[in-house]
Amino acid sequence: MDIKQYTLKLKYQVGELSEVTRVLAHDGVNILGLYAREVEEYAIVRMVVDDAVKAERLFRENGIEHEPTAGLLVLMAHTPGALHLVTEALAGEGIGIIYLYLVVMTDGHVGVAFKLDELEDGYNMLKNKGINVQIL
Repeated sequence: MDIKQYTLKLKYQVGELSEVTRVLAHDGVNILGLYAREVEEYAIVRMVVDDAVKAERLFRENGIEHEPTAGLLVLMAHTPGALHLVTEALAGEGIGIIYLYLVVMTDGHVGVAFKLDELEDGYNMLKNKGINVQIL
């Protein structure tokens, strides 16, 4: 899997997200995680996909405004307190979380996509603590 996070800027109108999901589904790109919020007349959609090369091509071919967005994907056990261990480690180092959302994983882990105010420091600190983390 070539996992990557993208940020899309969609017009705030009926059917915009439906068109994006249709384009990706038609070519077999799976959306593993999705986060959306309203900003004035637009929807800002962040998504993690399982095939970055194909998604990038499809976005370009279909005129979907997008950009790859750096972030971290942290894999953790699906148990009480797993997220707390990560958030506590980040807070202890003074690293802020700008946003996070869940990412579906098929190996029994829970994936969480993070944007941090100090991405590289957060990555290195989590890696050094033995936490399963990768850069998106």
